[in-house]
Amino acid sequence: MKVEEFLNLKQENKSVMEYANIFDHLAQYAAHHVDTDEKKQDYFKKGLNTKLLMRLAVRTFTSYSDLVSKAILQEDAMLKHEKATKRKESPIGSSGNVVQRLRLVSTSFSQTQYQLQQGMPELVAPQQLEQKKPALQHVFRSHPGQCTHHLA
Repeated sequence: MKVEEFLNLKQENKSVMEYANIFDHLAQYAAHHVDTDEKKQDYFKKGLNTKLLMRLAVRTFTSYSDLVSKAILQEDAMLKHEKATKRKESPIGSSGNVVQRLRLVSTSFSQTQYQLQQGMPELVAPQQLEQKKPALQHVFRSHPGQCTHHLA
């Protein structure tokens, strides 16, 4: 009975750690199926979920312990990636997870830039720009990820 349970064991929605604990427990009842490290690795891989198996398929492992360790690391990386992807997909402003970032904008520079784009360069001389310190205003903008606008 326990041998059949071992042979049919699948990770499904369990974590790698949970799957490995159950696998190790049931492996003691199916000793002839896991009497070498290579066989143990093969049976462990057969039960892994396909998403994780795809990422581990091209790698070789020095031992069963190495395989389990790498599977745990890969699972952690996949979970972090999924979490980051979900954050990027959430609509801005509708979630409490989106952090409000502070950004400083120079109003005099943007006004000058607008004037130059409109073909009115005579309105502001370059010397005036250097002499005047731009007035800064705070603009809050929601966006995912690390803010690249640092406060001076």
